[in-house]
Amino acid sequence: MDDLERDRQTQLRIDSFFRLEQHEKQAIKSQRLRRAVTCLKRKEQEEANEIREATAVTETELKQHEQRKRESTAGWANHHAVATEVQSGKRRKHSDSRKEHLYGGGFIGNLYLSETSGDSSVEESECGDLGKSKKRKNVSAMETADYKGKKGCSSSSGEDEELGNVVMVTAKPVFEGRKKKSQREKEDEQTVAEIMRRRFFPAVITHKAWEGFHFAGHEIRITEATDCYGAVVWPSALVLCYFLETNSKQYNLVDKNVIEIGAGTGLVSIVASLLGALVTATDLPELLGNLQHNVLQNTKLKCKHQPRVKELSWGIDLEKNFPRSSCHFDYILAADVVYHHPFLDELLLTFDHLCKNDTVILWAMKFRLEKENQFVGRFQTLFDLEVISDFPSLNITLYKAMRKGRMKVTSSKVIV
Repeated sequence: MDDLERDRQTQLRIDSFFRLEQHEKQAIKSQRLRRAVTCLKRKEQEEANEIREATAVTETELKQHEQRKRESTAGWANHHAVATEVQSGKRRKHSDSRKEHLYGGGFIGNLYLSETSGDSSVEESECGDLGKSKKRKNVSAMETADYKGKKGCSSSSGEDEELGNVVMVTAKPVFEGRKKKSQREKEDEQTVAEIMRRRFFPAVITHKAWEGFHFAGHEIRITEATDCYGAVVWPSALVLCYFLETNSKQYNLVDKNVIEIGAGTGLVSIVASLLGALVTATDLPELLGNLQHNVLQNTKLKCKHQPRVKELSWGIDLEKNFPRSSCHFDYILAADVVYHHPFLDELLLTFDHLCKNDTVILWAMKFRLEKENQFVGRFQTLFDLEVISDFPSLNITLYKAMRKGRMKVTSSKVIV
């Protein structure tokens, strides 16, 4: 009975592999098109709102600055006029001499300038700068600081304090978040390009299809097949291999007991073995031949521990083939195990059976269809989940998971 059930499950999984490509092309194309249009409209609306907000803030601050300056200038002019009248009784004569300097800048109203040549030159320079700043709509912080310095040469300390409260706002800070976002996107593209550069292809066509990869200081050759999806190297596997290599100190695999579920061509298991782990690579029976060939070809006499290849059909004979009492794994590795297949419940059951309290799961997840993406929420009912790396351009997220309540809180996510 178990053999019949296993054969049925195997056949269903094989059939689901071939339906995936056509289903994804139809569903994902329309979904991404809608998302692209929605994102484009949202981005245009956000940009328009940001520009309007920046312009409004700038104009408001400029008006407040001009109003405060007019008030302070008027008060200073009255004070200077009274002092001049007290000092000299020849008011008309001095008034006539002052008329030559009545208009010193771009402000509304008359400015009474000082009688000394030094004060007059400072005030004329000040008014000239103020006239220019008024005509400009975007006033930089540097111009404001320079203006305050000039004002300090001829105004009182009280006026300095008042002007010190004036803050000129430009549009630059409003767009800093967008620049940072673009920087993150740029870093993502650079990292993805570095990952993809680890792959190479044969210069000459051979009778067997294979791909080459550079990981853990070795050249790895993977024989592929075209009859099922499990015999092809997917981008999630490259992401996980790159992570294991570049974070080998934090996630030290030397002498660790590691199992990979859904190993496929075996690339992740091979890299883990080259990094010193004792690896068990698992997959469906029909994939074991190619998996064994790749593992043996790339690890023989190169690894501290020779990896093992073993059958694992998700949810079937778990206790028989991997008894809880004797099987303990430090790490569970999984790359692209969630896709359009009807065995997500069995996959979750397999994670639950293999994972002990101190087991760490490293899982590279490619987000495709909404139905399959909901598996992440179901996964979190049993495990604490942490994003340790994200690749938006590939729709791939790298997770670290442990049993509920067993994960230590980290200060920041790992950068790869």
